Amino acid sequence: MLVFEIKNSEEKRIQGYLFYFVKVDEFLVELDESLDEWTAPLQFSGSVKKGIYSISKNISRLWVEGRVVPVDRQNIGMILKNAGLKEYSVGKLLRITKGRCCQDSDYLKEIKYENLPNWVLERQKDNIRDCFWGSNNQVILLCEDDTVRSLSIEKLQKCEAKIEAMKNHQKIMQSVNVDIGGHGIVFSNGVAIDKTPLLQRAEVLPIKACDFYTFAKANLAHTTEACEILQCTRQNLAYLTKTKKLTPIQSLQKENVYLKGDVERSNWG
Repeated sequence: MLVFEIKNSEEKRIQGYLFYFVKVDEFLVELDESLDEWTAPLQFSGSVKKGIYSISKNISRLWVEGRVVPVDRQNIGMILKNAGLKEYSVGKLLRITKGRCCQDSDYLKEIKYENLPNWVLERQKDNIRDCFWGSNNQVILLCEDDTVRSLSIEKLQKCEAKIEAMKNHQKIMQSVNVDIGGHGIVFSNGVAIDKTPLLQRAEVLPIKACDFYTFAKANLAHTTEACEILQCTRQNLAYLTKTKKLTPIQSLQKENVYLKGDVERSNWG
């Protein structure tokens, strides 16, 4: 991940920070809360007007793409060659040009993650670390601040209208995963919801996120560990699973994951 200050040469101030997730080619922007709709970069004024300073990946990308030569520009091949690039890359072009654009005075300065100010680090504490589709048709969020939060389908619909068409498709709803940078959640059909509306509507549950990780560490066993507990071969374990005397909570290509308690009880005879 690369980090950039978003600076303005006229006002001589840092407006926020751009995060570039290189492997997945995605961008996220965190804006300074002292900005208003008039002082924020134009593409972010609508979000700032609503009090949103953690900018979604889609809006962040639009801002970035507006600061580099478009892929369909005439003579793009020559432009890339002069830039020393073999293929078009928004991220690489952004680093070369430092995000300078003729439409404003904003530009980028690359910095190290450890040099981020405290307000950015504090804001990231409510990022989503993990999530899953729970019982009673609700999504469970495990956040970086160690809180656990839940949202019903009704609350999800208030965050994203497309949930209405998805809610009866359990496979899609169960596919929920953490979106890039922990700034939201995303489903397998590409529907994403930013963290701001999620956290505004989520109910905080009386349990800590660390309790989930402690439970997983203490109570889950993969195939090899299950064999050690039962003192049996993988073939014996496969037979117990096939005959449903032992049911894995997750079946993977080469390994299964079991509850240790189930494994131990299956050895009671």
